[in-house]
Amino acid sequence: MRRALVLYALALALAPAAVLAQAQPPKLPERPPRMPYGVSITLAQAKAVAAAAEAAAIKAKVNVAIAVTDVNGEAVYFEQLDDTSTGIRELALQKARFSARFRMPTSYVGDMKRAGNDSFMAFPGAFPGPGGLTLTFGGKTVGGLGVSGGADGEVAVAGAAALK
Repeated sequence: MRRALVLYALALALAPAAVLAQAQPPKLPERPPRMPYGVSITLAQAKAVAAAAEAAAIKAKVNVAIAVTDVNGEAVYFEQLDDTSTGIRELALQKARFSARFRMPTSYVGDMKRAGNDSFMAFPGAFPGPGGLTLTFGGKTVGGLGVSGGADGEVAVAGAAALK
């Protein structure tokens, strides 16, 4: 009987610590910096971004769709590699639109979702995964890049690097 009382008292003493440990919200990822809007990406710049992304996709042996938008999220340039799934087209454009309009990568939405914050999923066009990047040039946001089909994150990073 005494042993049961001791165990009960110990459980009561440790219960608040266990509750507090569970009550701690998960650490949210750091928000990426937002560059001010600038003049929209030019067609020549968009083609250079897409060419760099295409080269990375070919190197990774993946078939992707590549979409480049202006600062308003409107399409400036689009291409897809041969034998890319037809449904991938819209995903690439969705990622590019989101990244341009909200000035954040789509991977940040996924990071927030995994940390328990689903609020970004209410944003129009939110996609919780890699492949959407805000395009910046001269310290200003000039558009968005969306890649979908395979190795999305690394292909998008290679494409965005063409503007640097």
